[in-house]
Amino acid sequence: MSERPASSRPKASAAAVSGVAQALRDGDIAAAISLACAALDRGEIHPLFLNLRASRLEQEGQDRAALADLLRAHALDPNDAHASNALGLALAKADKPFEAIKAYDAALAVAPQFAPAQFNKAWACEAVGYLDAAKQCYETAIIIDPRFAEPFARLASLAARRGDFTETVRMAQEALQRQPDHPTALQAIAAADLEIGDFEGTETHILGLLARKNLSDFDRYFVMGLLADLRERQGRFAESYVALESGNNEYYVANRPRFGGPITAVTAIKWLIDYYSGHSGGTTLLPATTGSQDFTHVFLVGFPRSGTTLLEQALAAHPDVETMEEKDAFDEPVRAFMTSPADHAKLATLNDDQRAAYRERYWERVRSYGYTGTRTVFIDKLPFHTVKLPLIAALFPNARILFAIRDPRDVVLSCIRARFRINPYMFELLRPQDAAAFYALSMSLAEAYRRALPLAIKDIRHEDLVADFDGVCRNVCNFLGIEWRESMRDFSARQRMRAVATPSARQLAQGLSRAGIGRWKNYSQQLAPLMPVLAPWVRRFGYAA
Repeated sequence: MSERPASSRPKASAAAVSGVAQALRDGDIAAAISLACAALDRGEIHPLFLNLRASRLEQEGQDRAALADLLRAHALDPNDAHASNALGLALAKADKPFEAIKAYDAALAVAPQFAPAQFNKAWACEAVGYLDAAKQCYETAIIIDPRFAEPFARLASLAARRGDFTETVRMAQEALQRQPDHPTALQAIAAADLEIGDFEGTETHILGLLARKNLSDFDRYFVMGLLADLRERQGRFAESYVALESGNNEYYVANRPRFGGPITAVTAIKWLIDYYSGHSGGTTLLPATTGSQDFTHVFLVGFPRSGTTLLEQALAAHPDVETMEEKDAFDEPVRAFMTSPADHAKLATLNDDQRAAYRERYWERVRSYGYTGTRTVFIDKLPFHTVKLPLIAALFPNARILFAIRDPRDVVLSCIRARFRINPYMFELLRPQDAAAFYALSMSLAEAYRRALPLAIKDIRHEDLVADFDGVCRNVCNFLGIEWRESMRDFSARQRMRAVATPSARQLAQGLSRAGIGRWKNYSQQLAPLMPVLAPWVRRFGYAA
């Protein structure tokens, strides 16, 4: 049924609005919600009523219905800061963080001193990797209202990710002054203690956190990772691995209702492998026109923890290069062509105009993330763009592909040690056997694509980059058509100034290091069950057995 035009929609009576408002002034939220719902049932429409009904719907677990009410409330009154903030919270809960940020911006445009919207925007920015923006919003929230611990704790966490442990401790102590048992602040303190070698202090904080009954699923997962890091620093590798497996499995169980359904990232990769196993030569995806730009378009792909962030940060230090880190601008073509074999087959039938339209929507999304594409080279870095190489071949046939490679044993160990924000891909990296299988499937898919698609690919071995940074970077620059610059050596200083949204951030702040190379050998006994799955790729990429 279509809605009536806005001009003919029923409006709320003054009496109904007054009654709800009085209940709110009296502090009787339940009565206000009941009155609002009754008014809506009578056909009286008002943003306040919709906002209050959304609150009840959320309590009842009807998140989609609540979001619909909040979207309508925002449309009726875009200048209601509280309604916009509530909409942002609902969008964030629905895993739509970019839309949530827009809602918070709407709230702040009306009420710049609205501290909850500043904090919530910071949280959403952190979720999508806008870490510098998140830091700024947390700081603004503190300026507006310094009473609360949470913004200080989040700043402590961001500082720890940057490797700035002096700032970590300072912000964490501010948080603990306001809330002595704040879990995020205590985690940040534990991370700082670990970094300076205070293992006793680290263990005290970790064990205290793990003893809590009300620790969130993510916090417990994170703290178990800290315990694994501590045991590794102590040389107690078997205990470190036990902590990893235990924490990861608990988090897997907690997230299985969301991501463990019949259609997963694994099922998608399997049908793509089957689809491309019968293709060769790549002619089916060659477009008549290229849609080329007056700059070099590069995709930096591979697998998580394969060295993509080190290479991206080195290239980002080049004055002719702009990099986009861990942002997905392919959402629309993914929905159109990557959900089933039948939909995927349509990719080869697109005409020039259709390809141009999808390209423009890609660039619109890139611009919405704040990137300009005005330098000589634009690099879109996202490891799991590997899965989307058919889209890249079809829409951007002139693009260059940098494919990051690292010893598969170190990759899988690093994946299960990392503390990723959960999504369908990262869910597959929680348990060791799943992570190894997912890695092998992803590399098999990449091999199938290499045979079938017309791609300009250059492989970059992480170990080679660490051993001969200048030489490998010069080679990469030649591939991209730019000159080597000595500024690329300063990536660690740049990283300390700019937050990086990956688990590599702390290591990058310390500069080049061989510490992670061959790390798997400390866990060779624990990783032995994974070797039959990983061994073919160890050989394929030329690593010693």
